Amino acid sequence: MGIKKRGISLKIKFVGIILVMVVVLAATLGSLCYSVLGKVLDDDAAQNLNLTVRQYVLQVDNKLCRVEDAVQGVDAYVTGRLSSAYEISDPAIRDSFQQYIEQYFVTVAGNNNDVVACYMTFNPEITDSGTNGFYYCKADDGTMASADVTDVLKFSESENVWFYQPVEKQSALWLDPYYSPKSDMVVISYVLPVYIDDVLVGVVGIDMDFNKLIKYVSGFPVMDTGESYLKSNDGTVHYHLGFYEQGENAHGDKDVTVTENANKMTQATSDKYVIRYKFDGADKAMVFGTLENGMKLVIEADYAVAFSSRSVVLTWILVIGIIFCAVMVGVSYYYANRITRSLRELTDASHRIANGDLRVQIPDVDTNDEVADLTRSIKTVVNSLKTYTVDMETKAFVDQMTKVKNKSAFNSMVESIDEQIRDGVARFAVVMCDLNYLKVTNDKFGHSAGDDAITRAAHIICEHFPLSQVFRIGGDEFVVILTEHDFRIRQKLIYEFGEHLKQLDNNPHDIKNISLSYGASEFHAGEDPDFNAVFKRADERMYQMKQELHKKHGIGIR
Repeated sequence: MGIKKRGISLKIKFVGIILVMVVVLAATLGSLCYSVLGKVLDDDAAQNLNLTVRQYVLQVDNKLCRVEDAVQGVDAYVTGRLSSAYEISDPAIRDSFQQYIEQYFVTVAGNNNDVVACYMTFNPEITDSGTNGFYYCKADDGTMASADVTDVLKFSESENVWFYQPVEKQSALWLDPYYSPKSDMVVISYVLPVYIDDVLVGVVGIDMDFNKLIKYVSGFPVMDTGESYLKSNDGTVHYHLGFYEQGENAHGDKDVTVTENANKMTQATSDKYVIRYKFDGADKAMVFGTLENGMKLVIEADYAVAFSSRSVVLTWILVIGIIFCAVMVGVSYYYANRITRSLRELTDASHRIANGDLRVQIPDVDTNDEVADLTRSIKTVVNSLKTYTVDMETKAFVDQMTKVKNKSAFNSMVESIDEQIRDGVARFAVVMCDLNYLKVTNDKFGHSAGDDAITRAAHIICEHFPLSQVFRIGGDEFVVILTEHDFRIRQKLIYEFGEHLKQLDNNPHDIKNISLSYGASEFHAGEDPDFNAVFKRADERMYQMKQELHKKHGIGIR
């Protein structure tokens, strides 16, 4: 391969790269100052805030979904055990059935730190009573204590929303926060009407401590000046830590003045945008996402803090301007060092090649200069040496008469397998083969006939084990090492090999005769310490077969 004509010299390239860097850096600084950078940073800050709120939404939804799963578990149990809703009209059936539900529900609710009550009220139209069911409230020590069941017939639909609202909608729903006299706290409830064949069995539900949920949400970190809180889906109430029935520490959307992206306030999420607003004279930034119960989780921070990247970058631009001259001084050294580094890599590669290491990686050079000429020349030499070495290695590891691998290749394979055994990843089997009556063939028909028998034997072995490595390790001795695919179907291959040998003429006085004895063994992890243990077992089995055949024809083993 000829050497390409040199292009631009290294000296010209060096001067050119300095000029290009000055122009590019100046243009970049101007662009950052006057156009794109501010918008990119603002979009990035908005995206980070929205990614944060999505992460927090998932954490809160995990709590809410645990409650939903518990309630839906009761629904699945009821609909699976009752064939008709009217079965609960029988007090005995109802009481027995209720015991199973209570045991499950109280256990699940008691193990959830956010739950303060769990309950189920059966359909009063079937039981003729509004108090059939159960109610458990969490005591101060964390245990679930039984309490009186609310008589739903004594209250109107507006007074007893936890029962009548899900029945009216005929679907599970999360109730808005409300004060529960039994728990003496503000709760949110997940309630579900249970139906069988469109007939109401009852209403099952769980109450969560709403202030505890608010406290959990308020613990989410939001920058240095930010906070996180909940608000109702319609935006009428923003719930902060300490919220109570009277609305302490709460405000509504009407108390904020939106100055940017006001149209996003009514959406399910703020998407990739930030809502900018004024509250109590402070300039704020807000993002939100909708929870499983329909409420919205909000994180907000001072607008200046949320979008502080601009001022930081402007400061860095000033710093970059100051060190600009220093960079220009250092760039000459950098480029010169880069050129000499390529030369050093080529020098190191040359030393390794001289020491016989042809695995060396010559660095790629896309230029057309002196270094590129030298690199291409060295690569040509290395490729030629590799080709020559591969050819020599092939000749060194192949048996010239049979064209299978020789004893040297076998020894190398044994070392590799022993290393796999030490690493605990070995899976292989060994088939030891030996040509029978070779001495009789040599004595009666000549050594050329014996060589022909050895060659035909190698062909038969390779034909039956096409994907395995076959080695000739002695005059008439062959070893097959089965791995991967052949190992997986080893029993089939060895059986077919043996059947084929049975069909061959077994007459030791016939020049056409090919008779092989063989023995097979596979590696057992934890039992075989090395390859030799497996090989020895196969060799013994082969020798036993050989003894039987030679004894049958009255011919000695030798």
